Amino acid sequence: MSEIRKMWLNTGIKEKFVEEDFRNNGDRASCESKILKFINNSTGSNTITLTWERYRPPDYRDLVSFVVYYKEAPFQNITEFDGQDGCGSNSWMTVDVDLPQDENKNPGIHLSGLKPWTQYAIFVKAVTLVVEDKDRHILGAKSELVYIRTKPSAPAMPAEVRAYSNWSISLVVRWSPTASPNGNHTYYLLRWQQQGEDRELYQHNYCSKELKIPIRMSATGVTDITEDTMPTNPDSVGRDKTPCCPCPKTEKEMKRRDDDTYYRKAFENFLHNSIFKPRPHDRRRRDLFGVANSTFIHTLLGPNGSLSEGNFSHPEHPRQEFSFFERKVKERSAEISDLQPFTVYRIDLHACNEEVQQCSAPTFVFSRTKPADKADDIPGPVTWEGQEDFVILKWPEPVRPNGLILLYEIQFRLGPELEKHECVSRQHYKEHRGVRLTNLGPGNYSARVRATSLAGNGSWTEPIAF
Repeated sequence: MSEIRKMWLNTGIKEKFVEEDFRNNGDRASCESKILKFINNSTGSNTITLTWERYRPPDYRDLVSFVVYYKEAPFQNITEFDGQDGCGSNSWMTVDVDLPQDENKNPGIHLSGLKPWTQYAIFVKAVTLVVEDKDRHILGAKSELVYIRTKPSAPAMPAEVRAYSNWSISLVVRWSPTASPNGNHTYYLLRWQQQGEDRELYQHNYCSKELKIPIRMSATGVTDITEDTMPTNPDSVGRDKTPCCPCPKTEKEMKRRDDDTYYRKAFENFLHNSIFKPRPHDRRRRDLFGVANSTFIHTLLGPNGSLSEGNFSHPEHPRQEFSFFERKVKERSAEISDLQPFTVYRIDLHACNEEVQQCSAPTFVFSRTKPADKADDIPGPVTWEGQEDFVILKWPEPVRPNGLILLYEIQFRLGPELEKHECVSRQHYKEHRGVRLTNLGPGNYSARVRATSLAGNGSWTEPIAF
């Protein structure tokens, strides 16, 4: 009221200042207010429940309702007038609350849909009628502004997960922090699982001239993850500035776009063959090696999801479920060791909150380890058994090949003559453990053998004479 009196005198108004003419100073406001006191509050990760003391003016008809004002407040430095202007804009969210009919019940509010681990500023006003009757003086009510933080919850998923191989038995995983940690005690749960090779690799005879030997590549590089930076403010360049035309795409960007399209198609095929049971005469899957050989982010499955090789069986390719291994990580990178050479691994990464013991859904990638040197070499000597016009050659298979052995190649010659070649499929070798060379004329022969895996050719064995 003293401020109104001061303004009255400064404007030079000659009429007498009558204090009773100014019982209110605006819509839904009064010159004097009763302080509403909060009785209790409780919080959840997405909710705040408040109750305050029961307030009722002398004439209960003068109370319209209570209005709860709340908004996010990262810092405790705001007032109820922040975010308001003369045009009616208001950054505060509001909820109307009626006075309970039960006189023994205090008014309250249950705010839902809030963000976890977020501080909110809250205050309550009692909305009273504005009257011009000088004999009635309505006393308003308002609470003090309080700050309440919601409880923590499971974080959002980690972002920009990448994996690459730095050795034949290890993978390096890097990622960016979760956008919403939803608490102060965040760690990452890293899980990995070995994946089997595509079943078509076991079924096809790659000695056939109609089939090309499939090529697999390990993940040998990782895109650098940009360190945390403040986002650029779009308002800094002006709101009314006309947007620029898009720059023409470079050849590298065009190739990246085509690769992304290819990976999406390959992953769609992978899901169909992994989740849905195929018919008795199911069509062949389209080539999947882009999925197995590249590292890209998938966020489609829940925390218990597991991608397998599909609902099928094969005598040489029994359905095998590999176990998951896991460990906690505090940093934003980790190295996974003791892996199989030239093998695909699925890597799941969860962001977890230690306080609430909850984790996010996984972001997962696939990555293949590097091939191991000499892993595809024949480990022992080549032996032979001869008859009049044929020879049976036998040799041991590599113990831990790079992926799997697709075929064996035999080179043999009679004395100084040109070399001849014989191809032995993995199916034939599994059955006979060697090869039978027929239609051999008399003379001294020499032969050598090498294996071909998903990573390429092994070394030739020492020549054997027969």
